[in-house]
Amino acid sequence: MKKTSNRSGGFGDDFSEWVGSTEGVKSMDALDCVFNALDGAKVDPFKRRIIWPDGERLSIDQSVERIRKDSGFDNQAILSHLIGWLQMEYTPEGFDEAQMERFENQIESWVEEYENDLLPESDF
Repeated sequence: MKKTSNRSGGFGDDFSEWVGSTEGVKSMDALDCVFNALDGAKVDPFKRRIIWPDGERLSIDQSVERIRKDSGFDNQAILSHLIGWLQMEYTPEGFDEAQMERFENQIESWVEEYENDLLPESDF
């Protein structure tokens, strides 16, 4: 008789397990921190700046440092969630379809240089 595993191994199960782990809890706390910090911020993808609610115009690296100073989370976690905010969460107001497409292309071009920093380190 074949032994069966108690674990289904599906993405949903794996994700639920990760979210409950120490690593997952820290990541979700960092996500909340980054999204809260960026609440009310705007983006200028052409000048590659995040415009903070206080008017300060910062690069991605400067924004990561600002959030790190206030939160104590590590740069990698902050960068990952900030990139996610730029790519998936932030939506400019009043853009038509063509403007939105240009905006998204500019964001992708901007964050492309950070993609290698977001990849997990390999043992090779």
